[in-house]
Order: sequence, then C-alpha cells, then structure tokens
Amino acid sequence: MAPMETINLNPLQILIRLFKWAGDAYKFDKDGPYIEMVNSPNNPNGVMREAVVNQAGGMVVHDLAYYWPQYTAITSPADCDIMQFTVSKCTGHAGSRIGYAAALLHLSFDLDCGI
Repeated sequence: MAPMETINLNPLQILIRLFKWAGDAYKFDKDGPYIEMVNSPNNPNGVMREAVVNQAGGMVVHDLAYYWPQYTAITSPADCDIMQFTVSKCTGHAGSRIGYAAALLHLSFDLDCGI
C-alpha cells in the first residue's frame, strides 16, 4: 500500500497543544487517497464522533479505545473500513498496548501497515 495523507480532528486534551497540527479535518480538500483517523468515543467528553471527510479514495480508521462493549450500547452498524480496539484501558493496563483491529473483508488482505 502506498503512503497516504493521514488526517484527524484536533484533539481536545490540553497537553496535546504542545504539538503542532498541520491542518483541520473540516478543511481537508485535497484529491487523492487519504486515511482519516476518528477517535470515538472522545476522551474526555465521551462524544461519539463520525468521519468528517467524505471524499472518494479515502479510508476511515476508527480508534475505539474508549468504546467498551460491555458498558456501552452499540449505536450504529459496524460498517467502518477499519476499527481498532484496546483491552488495556478497560482492564487497568493503560501503559500496555494490548488490542486488536477489525477490517472489512475486501481490505483485510491489503493491510500490511503495522497498525
């Protein structure tokens, strides 16, 4: 898979302001392939986010680190391109990176990107 531009909404955490963000997902208008990262539910406010860029050639990766199926009702169909989950947050292992990803079947053979 060729490198793609990755976009994300600006995070809300105060410490993240130390980093420079190159743009705003709401203003993204470039042609060509892209990956949009969607962190949902959002930390710290719990808002369920959706992708904001809906152009051809894009792929949406939903990072569902704070989505705990045992506590949160499923509110929409699982029709995202790629969904990342973690078990380290809900089990108290926040310093560890234990998780899994689910992809649509037609994408699962092309994903060799070390997510």
